Amino acid sequence: MQDYHIKNENLSRERRVAIIRETFCAKMAVIYSPHAHLRGNEQGVALYLGEVIDLLNDKLPWVRDRDSFIDLLRKTWKQCVNKHDSRYFFSLAEINKAAADVAKEYNRLHVDPIAVKYQTKAEQEPARGSKDDPANQGWTIAKCKEAIADMERMVANGEINRALGNSLVRIPMIALRRLQEKEAGHAPDFDTI
Repeated sequence: MQDYHIKNENLSRERRVAIIRETFCAKMAVIYSPHAHLRGNEQGVALYLGEVIDLLNDKLPWVRDRDSFIDLLRKTWKQCVNKHDSRYFFSLAEINKAAADVAKEYNRLHVDPIAVKYQTKAEQEPARGSKDDPANQGWTIAKCKEAIADMERMVANGEINRALGNSLVRIPMIALRRLQEKEAGHAPDFDTI
């Protein structure tokens, strides 16, 4: 479970569990009542709170210090309280949704802005050739014929609108014509111009 998280030396998994237990779970146990089926069942309440701890520990992002983590827990608590309408413990689904929302917001504000916003030349898709030379764009005579047959089949089956199909089929038809002209030697050789 810890393999995919970037762990910080200042706040270990055990410390996060202790913080969740001391803050979120303790507060919920004081303010709200256990669900009816858990009343009088201390082991059941402990298991439920253990699930809450595991859920929050897994969902909330790894942050550098205790105060930042407590801030994330407070935001999760507020969202749970705002949506909760009973006197019983928050449901696991409510906690899960709130923690996911808090994590998403944290990542949007603190992780995504740091992410690289551009691609290097090597990562970018290679430039495609000119429309005058369809072979540079990946077209072959066989691919053109296959694309034309596929488009005609989709129009015949009603998968796409006839007008749209007739418009789109022109792309492989023009590429086919240009490839055949180049093969026959009718088109000027662009390298000698």
